[in-house]
Amino acid sequence: MGFTAPTEGKEGRYNNSLQTFTEWQRALWIDVARSHGLDIEDPVKHEERQYHRATREFLAEQVEKYRKESEEMLEDARKYEHLYNELCQIRAGLNDLKINLDGYKKDLKREAEELDAQASDQNGREVYLNTRQKAQDDREKRLDAREKDLDKREKMIGDLELAKKWHEERTGRSIEDDDDPYERVR
Repeated sequence: MGFTAPTEGKEGRYNNSLQTFTEWQRALWIDVARSHGLDIEDPVKHEERQYHRATREFLAEQVEKYRKESEEMLEDARKYEHLYNELCQIRAGLNDLKINLDGYKKDLKREAEELDAQASDQNGREVYLNTRQKAQDDREKRLDAREKDLDKREKMIGDLELAKKWHEERTGRSIEDDDDPYERVR
């Protein structure tokens, strides 16, 4: 035909000699029309359509972005409400543990007094010392276990306090001040 593809050496659906021929045909038609006295403008590519398409795509991306952010905020609100409820339960549990620990200390003191009385009744000093040492070891183990439990609970409270601070920094509102934690997300 005498027409070559727009990009030589590259095969494909959109790179063929028909494109070159069609471009030449349009230019020839415009020249013929002008030679007959018709006032014809060169074909204008519709850049506005491309701009509008890009704008629509951009707006769709923004809408999706804000939708995702609002979903994340809603999840955060639910999460922080749950964390606040857990914090209140842990505080109540710690208060109960402190009360129980005081009672436990009294029980241990009473046990020690009973062991002292039993040991004084016994003939050998060695039996007394062994019994006393065993009771003391048991008490120390129980107190260590209690201390570990309290440390875990205090760490959980610290984590919940950090989450509460993070919530206040992010939203500017305290969890305790919120009547309805979902209200700001709606």
